[in-house]
Amino acid sequence: MTDQNGRPRTDADFRGTYMLVFFGYAGCEDMCPLTLGAMASALDALGSDAARVRPVFITVDPERDTPARLRRWARRIHPRLVALTGDPAAIRSAMRAYKVHRTARGKRPDGAALFAHGLYAYLMRPDGRFAALVPPSLPPDAMAALLRRHLDPMHVDGGSPASSRRE
Repeated sequence: MTDQNGRPRTDADFRGTYMLVFFGYAGCEDMCPLTLGAMASALDALGSDAARVRPVFITVDPERDTPARLRRWARRIHPRLVALTGDPAAIRSAMRAYKVHRTARGKRPDGAALFAHGLYAYLMRPDGRFAALVPPSLPPDAMAALLRRHLDPMHVDGGSPASSRRE
């Protein structure tokens, strides 16, 4: 895929850091701004620990979401957001990997496509493995708490929040 600056990216570029991955499209006026806004607020609430989490957006509308469009759009969301686009086959591959679906739902009055798409964000560990599913309705403070639990060095992989308690 290609990021908003035109740089080719692979999942290997994000190894060593947590990723908070969300699928959507820049023209979305519904859940995308709400979920991405909550992600940005949660990252800001983490303070210096936010450097350990990379927010990643993957478009479901590669026909319209060019790197130039994503660059302008991503600046409004969060300064660390990596916004990815690519050819339709690359996007389909990423969607398959995360089990995300999209369905065309018509057009806006300006002719832009409307899509139904996955609403959850995915927290991925530094080794690229799945860590947690983040619901779209999770408020920023609860999202920050979830991220902190995973960033805590005492957190046990695959364990419950109780397994991360310190003795």
